[in-house]
Amino acid sequence: MKTIKEWFLELPEGVKQKALSNLNQEVKDLKVTSFRTALARGFSWSGSPEGLLYWESVGINSGAPLPTPIETLIPSIEAWAKARGITSPQSQLLKFFEEGGELASALLKNKEEEEKDAVGDVLVTLIIYCKLRNINLAECLSLAWEQIKNRTGKTQGGIFVKDETSSTTPTN
Repeated sequence: MKTIKEWFLELPEGVKQKALSNLNQEVKDLKVTSFRTALARGFSWSGSPEGLLYWESVGINSGAPLPTPIETLIPSIEAWAKARGITSPQSQLLKFFEEGGELASALLKNKEEEEKDAVGDVLVTLIIYCKLRNINLAECLSLAWEQIKNRTGKTQGGIFVKDETSSTTPTN
């Protein structure tokens, strides 16, 4: 395992500076197992308008594909569900809990690939549920962040417990 910055420093000179200039400083010291993970987690894609096309052009993206940005996946998942006649939010919610159970099982069995698959399945079910209910997923995430970002409390048994005095309303 190497830090994201260490992976970037191994790039050929012609692309190293571009990668380093777009390195997300918040995660540069995060240790990851592969260059693809380093690129997906550490590269600030908003600072590189050409995105994946650039990396493919310099031969970085040969082999397994880099993760597709979630903004691209959401409409594809929504269209996939529509094409398959998935129309019941209630059924989709039940599917969400089924996938959550598979996630818990993978975690308890320490099966990393199954865990990744289950996280993806949980997200897919939430994306479809939100589409069926006309709920904006990004808005929900933003609202939740606004509610929790300034909370105080303590961690007990690995779970954050907010102070009773913590506000549950967003602070603007």
